[in-house]
Amino acid sequence: MEELDPDLESWLNEKRKAIAGISEFLRGDAIVEFGCGSGFVIENLKEIFPDARIIGIDLSEERLGKVNELNLDGVTTKLDDFAEPLRFTFEADSAIFSMCLHEIFSYHGFAGLKIALANANDALVDGGRLAILEFMKPLPQTVTLKFKDNNALDWFLKFARDFKPRTIEFTRKGDEIRLDIAEATEFVSKFFRGYDCYEGDDEHWLEEMAETHFAFTRDEITHLVEASGFRILDIQELTREPRKWESMLDSVDFEFKDVNKKILLVAEK
Repeated sequence: MEELDPDLESWLNEKRKAIAGISEFLRGDAIVEFGCGSGFVIENLKEIFPDARIIGIDLSEERLGKVNELNLDGVTTKLDDFAEPLRFTFEADSAIFSMCLHEIFSYHGFAGLKIALANANDALVDGGRLAILEFMKPLPQTVTLKFKDNNALDWFLKFARDFKPRTIEFTRKGDEIRLDIAEATEFVSKFFRGYDCYEGDDEHWLEEMAETHFAFTRDEITHLVEASGFRILDIQELTREPRKWESMLDSVDFEFKDVNKKILLVAEK
């Protein structure tokens, strides 16, 4: 069997661990995943709940095609935009948003998040469970990025210019940039795979600059879920693998690797 790249293997194991954590809170046999993508979560859930009936909803016909190619028993897909009122009705015991609400926020703001959560509330039976896995925006704090080469600094300046979800405010003194930790984490999250991943690929660059990973704090997502008619059952902060960001230390010094976190929020209708 061909060995996986260590970074890819670490990423997949992190996702499987998160899915296992989500599964502990789910109830019933009918599950819906909003923003199912190509079906990684669904495929893993079927291993845990082989008899479950799962609906995967996504806006990408291509990705839903990949889910259908898995040919999993009891799995159906729906093409729809869940940042808008859904065009079909169904009933579910559990609903999942796995790493997709930051995309909804990037393109539709808090208004889109409210609609997405309303769709989940409408679909769930009374007592149904909602599970959200997302990046967690750190609380305000000024930090320093110290750049070791001009190429890395140039990429930061390009990032600060092109990032669309919010204005990147910073001060510069020589090779040091001071800015809020949320903006610093956004920068690092875009480049930990290397600066050359965007070279000659304007479409990839513009796509990344349109989306924020760290969209909301723990308190913000908690209040939003409660305002959408849910009762919070559990909140966990999941620290990500530190070495995911350590690859950047050759080009920039920073001391906030421990804020690279996800949040797992579970609520009940």
